[in-house]
Amino acid sequence: MESLLDDPCVVLAGYQPYFEDLVSGLFLFTHAIEGCNTSMAIPVKKFVSLTDRPILNTRMREPDGCPHLCMHEEFSDHCPVKCECNWVRDVLSKINSWS
Repeated sequence: MESLLDDPCVVLAGYQPYFEDLVSGLFLFTHAIEGCNTSMAIPVKKFVSLTDRPILNTRMREPDGCPHLCMHEEFSDHCPVKCECNWVRDVLSKINSWS
């Protein structure tokens, strides 16, 4: 995992959730190098060690005050709602700021 994230040519391209079991979702990466641009799908469970945030078993739904941040890729800020998706957002944030 560290060698993947240390490579400046590997760019996080997205997250494909699997809401029935969030650790079964996929992080999508692109090898952004001329002549390659290969996309890779890596299971979320490979990155669980990047956060100590607990994996909750409840997901907020409307009208529970959910701002739906996890549905918008342009928002990577911490979500204030206690929801099972928070730990994935935490991992995404750490991947994005990896240096």
